[in-house]
Amino acid sequence: MPQQIWQDPITPTNVHAVFMYSLEPGFATRGSAYLFSNDFGATWSYLADVPSPGRSGFPAVSGLVSGAAVIVNHNTTNGTSSRTKINYDQGAGFGVFTEIDPGTTGEGDPIWARVIALPNNNILFTSSISGAFILSQTKPQTSLHLEYSPDIKHIPEIRRKLIHWRLHLTEQSGMHS
Repeated sequence: MPQQIWQDPITPTNVHAVFMYSLEPGFATRGSAYLFSNDFGATWSYLADVPSPGRSGFPAVSGLVSGAAVIVNHNTTNGTSSRTKINYDQGAGFGVFTEIDPGTTGEGDPIWARVIALPNNNILFTSSISGAFILSQTKPQTSLHLEYSPDIKHIPEIRRKLIHWRLHLTEQSGMHS
């Protein structure tokens, strides 16, 4: 499922988009641009590179209940190796981001992140390390819990957890799947 666009289900006029770009061949200046629309995507405003400054790429976007964007990508901010980091906006379309760095694992640096912000303001994201998967959950301004699965045989367990969380959220919200 592509995760470069997120439309706020509570305020559907607000649409958030991210994309990767580079100003030169070889991608030495690679970045992740964040755009915001408050008219269903008829017009767009470029708000920021996320993170800024820093080399980043392969972004994905979701949103908090407040309508604030949550963007994950892998980047090298603060002198770290290239790895997954989470950036959440201070409000819908503010363009003022706070970074959460979940760190690395003993097996390597997680990259290729995907994200979903949950109704309880937790942020669930997944990344990979050479084909293995990391499933993580956090809340802005709190610590992270990382689960590393170095073997593809653990994918059914990760899928089971995701299905469990989806069913739990569906029951809490009264929605039907």
